[in-house]
Amino acid sequence: MIKRIMAYSLPVILIMSFVYVLTSGEAQKKPKAENDNVSALFLQLEKQVAAEEWEKAGETLNNLEAAVGKVVPRVQYSVGRDDIINLERNLARVRGYVGAQEKAGALSELAEARYFWRILGK
Repeated sequence: MIKRIMAYSLPVILIMSFVYVLTSGEAQKKPKAENDNVSALFLQLEKQVAAEEWEKAGETLNNLEAAVGKVVPRVQYSVGRDDIINLERNLARVRGYVGAQEKAGALSELAEARYFWRILGK
């Protein structure tokens, strides 16, 4: 009797755990600590770039990249690799525009990075 219960329950538990991991991207994206709130850092960086506060924007961009680096391992099994690569590529472009102090390009790439962040895990 116990063998029969184990024979049926073990595969069901495994399948349920796989389904949870593969569909939990949106929940895993939410901040777990103060320093991995990616959405808030996007807003802060956007305001700093719009105000042309380039030194603060550089610091915020460092924090944003660190926060994305903390969140990506949590969501990597439930999102497409291309989405993660596109987000990181946009952040690299934002870094270039912030370094060159080019407001229009930085805001454009930042908007695209926010879009990739928003659709990550959906």
